[in-house]
Parts: sequence; structure tokens; C-alpha cells
Amino acid sequence: MMERNYSDKTKAIGIFSDLINHVSKRGWFSSGPSTDGEDDSLLYASFHVPPEDSDRIEQLLLSAAQGYGGNTMWVVKRSQGNRFMIVPVQVEERAKSTGNIGFAAKEISTENPDMGKGIALDLILLADVMYEKFTFGS
Repeated sequence: MMERNYSDKTKAIGIFSDLINHVSKRGWFSSGPSTDGEDDSLLYASFHVPPEDSDRIEQLLLSAAQGYGGNTMWVVKRSQGNRFMIVPVQVEERAKSTGNIGFAAKEISTENPDMGKGIALDLILLADVMYEKFTFGS
């Protein structure tokens, strides 16, 4: 059996994005610091869903983030009713001093280039718990 590298940012984003689209009709989706170029860090994901799905998606994200068992402590941010960002607490804390999640993520990515690989794996673990909660209602 071939070993799969689940710490790849592109695969992690694909899995998480597909899951969001499975449980709700997902609109735009982005991740950062960047999905292009040599920077392979994954330090946040943001997306929006239809307003009628927002409360359910928020509850699913919060419930999964509290009980998924990975190493990353997630912050779930909701704005304008139906826009979401999921970000590690370290990026959220840095953003308080930089004033911007994107700048904070880029700084952290530069300082600790391997951090994004662990976060990518944790995003997949989070998606797995979300899928289980959505499918089986646990």
C-alpha cells in the first residue's frame, strides 16, 4: 500500500473544501498564506455559505474544533452572517498585533515554515470529525 502525504496543503484544502460543499452549498473559498508558489504553509481557510446554512455550519465547526483531538487549537470566526474563517489560535493572536490575519499568517509561515504541514494534517482530522458529526449526528 502506498503511503499518502496528508500534510500537503493542496490536498488538505481540497478535502476540507469538498466537505464544506457537501454539507452546504459553499460559495467562495480561500486559504493562506498562499496556495501558489513555493510557500506550502496552510495557516487559515475562509469561505462563505448560504445564509440559511450559517448557524448549522457554525455549530458543526465549533463542535468539531472542540472535540477533534488534533494538536491545533482552532478559532472559528464568523462575519457578515455567513462568512467563516478557521484559523489556528497562534495566527489569531499574532493578528492582534499586525492587524491582519493574512500578514500574521505570512509572518508565522516565514518564521516557522513547517508549522503549516501539521496544520494541514489537523485540518483533515477536523474535516473527518465534521463529516462524522454531519453524517451520524454524534
